[in-house]
Amino acid sequence: KPSAKAPAAPLPLTLSVQTSAGGAASSNNQPAGLLILVTSGGWPVTDLNQDHFTVMQHFDTPGNTFSNNIVSFRNAGSGAYLIQVRPNGGAVWRSGHLLGQLLVSSPDDRQGQAAFKLIIR
Repeated sequence: KPSAKAPAAPLPLTLSVQTSAGGAASSNNQPAGLLILVTSGGWPVTDLNQDHFTVMQHFDTPGNTFSNNIVSFRNAGSGAYLIQVRPNGGAVWRSGHLLGQLLVSSPDDRQGQAAFKLIIR
């Protein structure tokens, strides 16, 4: 008698994040960049759009909150995504090490998350 198998659970998303201040510096509000690589089971995930990404800053520094303020989004088509963020409400950056969390969900309800540090000088 064959044994019943539970359906295979979808593989979670794996994220790798690198940050770059770019033109962002203390006392301006130029965007800073996040390069995100998204894979599942080692395969690139290429079908995401901006709505699948949530950027959160949990430890707010006055003038620096950039939670969910994505001002630019680009899908490279290879599992790599470039997101740019800037301070909310026209505020300016202040120098420091800013800690954030990136949450990603896929159209088929797979989830992934990663922490990142953005350094503003």
